Amino acid sequence: MSCRIGSSARITGFLELQFSSSSNGAPLREGLWLPFARQQKRVTPMRQRWWKQPANVPLLASQLETPRGPLPSPLDEEYPAVKATAYELRFTHRALADLTCPRGTPPGDFAAVREATNWPAIVDEFLSQRYLNPDTTGGTLARCGFPDVAELHGPAGGRACTWHDEDNEVVWFLGFDSQHRYERFETRAANDELLPDLDDIANLDMEREKKSFDDRILADLRALVARAVAIPDEPQRGTVGGLLRLEASVTVVSVGQGQLMDVFISVRLPLRHANGPAPPGWPAGDLQSRLVKLVFGDEREWLSPTAVPSGAGATRAVVHGEELAVQVPNCLPGEFAP
Repeated sequence: MSCRIGSSARITGFLELQFSSSSNGAPLREGLWLPFARQQKRVTPMRQRWWKQPANVPLLASQLETPRGPLPSPLDEEYPAVKATAYELRFTHRALADLTCPRGTPPGDFAAVREATNWPAIVDEFLSQRYLNPDTTGGTLARCGFPDVAELHGPAGGRACTWHDEDNEVVWFLGFDSQHRYERFETRAANDELLPDLDDIANLDMEREKKSFDDRILADLRALVARAVAIPDEPQRGTVGGLLRLEASVTVVSVGQGQLMDVFISVRLPLRHANGPAPPGWPAGDLQSRLVKLVFGDEREWLSPTAVPSGAGATRAVVHGEELAVQVPNCLPGEFAP
């Protein structure tokens, strides 16, 4: 038997096998094309793989193979960021200097900035206007060289400018002038000193890394569960706080004139911080209990289910080794923490 390896635009590769008899070497059959994956060293028949698997050890979905490759796991879908809070508001270090705030004033602490500056009204204006719209509630500054630098008018005549940094999910207060002048911002833009610099981004990253586990996931976790409550029997997936890939679902049972809910939360493994340091306050072996407490605001009894809702009233088995699941039974609709 001879073997030739080729390639195709639609499959990763193929084998052309030629069989010949043992007596005269004449080919018995030509051109038997077998698709194969380039990374595979050999083709393993299904029955051989099953024969090697001990009968008392269950296969994970990711271990099963078919002639077309691994079976898809029910957990292979994406987990988009929940983003209960779409952006935060911060000041650059140059803006803090414009506001005459002392060195070391936390750039994300509005109370501290407001107390330190002589112009608290512009801080209030930034807070109110950019929560209404992260981009602008007025116009933009055309002479700053950037199409999305927005103007901000202070009630006492001062002028400021802001910028929505979508990549870092921040609306930055870039600068302030107590007079009705924009030349300061135009000069900074010309010198490439208007937008946040490396120090601003480094401080942002450092503050986010110092956030506790609870602070990082709380808003996103409750938002994900709220979605599940709003659409019973339909699992909702998302990444909370950039840390955990979760699936939340709710089943509803009518009891008399009211309703009871069972809440299911599944954590996808491996955890996102597995290759780096865990955040402060990481619950380790108490992860499921902590999630329940954050959702309800207090301690609750919970179960480790063997199946979770999969949509349209159906269920799927919990994939052991690939997820941690928790079930909180018999909940009232008003019991969830705000």
